[in-house]
Amino acid sequence: VWIGGSDWNVEGSFLWEPYGDQITYTNFSPGEPNDLNNSEDCLLIDGSSLKNNTYTWNDRNCRDSHFYVCKQM
Repeated sequence: VWIGGSDWNVEGSFLWEPYGDQITYTNFSPGEPNDLNNSEDCLLIDGSSLKNNTYTWNDRNCRDSHFYVCKQM
């Protein structure tokens, strides 16, 4: 599930899209974020973490297709 954060501009510095607010809370899976093949800039909730209710995060390629969550304005 995409959660709306990325480090497109500066690797390792994650911001909330589209306004660029710094992400101050993280819950990454062990070994993440890893920017595999220098191609992972968008954040999602790791699907395997849903099974045990830990809801950990992973960085993935932004072109991957996943469900997403939206913030109600």
